Amino acid sequence: MQFSEILGQEHIKNHLTRSANLGRIPHAQLFVGPEGCGTLPMAIAYAPYILCNNQNGENSGVNESCNLKFQKIAH
Repeated sequence: MQFSEILGQEHIKNHLTRSANLGRIPHAQLFVGPEGCGTLPMAIAYAPYILCNNQNGENSGVNESCNLKFQKIAH
């Protein structure tokens, strides 16, 4: 899952990627909301962003082997 595949929630995507790019990731993140609002896709997109050291607001470009493992849910 990539951030570009998530509809809406631009301010949340920007906040998550900006904090990761600045190295200011909290020790815990809670993704909470009503069913269907996109909390699970947002969490699934955020995990590879921080673990694969991705930058520029998308899950690509830095560590493609890591990103590929997440795409196949094999990480």
